[in-house]
Amino acid sequence: MVDPAYQGLHIEDELMKQIMSCFESLLYVKVMPSDPKTIPFYERYGFQQYDNYSAMVRKHFV
Repeated sequence: MVDPAYQGLHIEDELMKQIMSCFESLLYVKVMPSDPKTIPFYERYGFQQYDNYSAMVRKHFV
C-alpha cells in the first residue's frame, strides 16, 4: 500500500521485488487482492487467478 501522493514513482514495484526475494524458494505464494484494480500489478509478478478461487497464486517450479 503506497500513499496515493507517491503512487506512480515505482515504489510499489521496489517493495514487491524485496518481498518476493524473501519467498523465492517457496513452491506457492498466494495473495488476496483487496481491489480488483490491483490484479494487473500482481500479474506482472507472475501471479495468476484461477476459476472459483479468490487468491492469486504464483507457482515456483524447482
